[in-house]
Amino acid sequence: MRYFLSLIAVLAIVPFSIAQGKKTVLAIYTVPPSEGVMVDDKILPSGNQAFLEPGLHRIRTWAPNYIILDTTILVEESPVELIYYYERTEEFIEYSKRAKAHAKKRRPRVDLPMTTTTLLAGGTIFYYLRSRNLYDEAIDLHSEYLIQNSDLDFHYNEFDDKRKDYRNSMTIFYSSAALTAVSAYLLYRGIRWHKANVPKKPNDKNPFITLNTAYLSTNNTFGPTVIQASLIFNLN
Repeated sequence: MRYFLSLIAVLAIVPFSIAQGKKTVLAIYTVPPSEGVMVDDKILPSGNQAFLEPGLHRIRTWAPNYIILDTTILVEESPVELIYYYERTEEFIEYSKRAKAHAKKRRPRVDLPMTTTTLLAGGTIFYYLRSRNLYDEAIDLHSEYLIQNSDLDFHYNEFDDKRKDYRNSMTIFYSSAALTAVSAYLLYRGIRWHKANVPKKPNDKNPFITLNTAYLSTNNTFGPTVIQASLIFNLN
């Protein structure tokens, strides 16, 4: 039974491979890779190769934000390779210029305030925690000073020094908090400016896909992909 099914599979493939014998493989290579390929008003659904009958064929390829390739090639008996390097569209070139100019203006308006706000916020948190520790230490030293019977001046000076450290730390904390608020406000304004002025990237859609688009299929005109073809040829 297994040999019978294998024989049926071979008999079904051989006529197809014979029918493809007069066709030529067209391979299309583009940089960057194409996202849309149309051969004689039919879209290549996958891959970059197809079987074509000898003669003239119109080839169109597309990649987002690149100039469409639209050319006619002569297909003969030997395989054909089409190599093409895309060029950017004028619309995308203008977008790139605007994007670079925007990025240059963004650095002092968004990037710098963001970095400054982050550093100041970190410093504010650090001095807040440090001030709390100094406050607790000053309270402990003051409690020890109250219960001492000797060396009162020494213990008082120790407490007073710690209290001065606490006050200095709190001064830095409030200053840092104020600067953080100012920096955060500048960052807020910068983000609003960025959202209002950021260039919009061109929305380039595949121009080949429409309601009436036909796709290449394994009919008398267009054959299977190269992987499928190699499997068929190996059976001959």
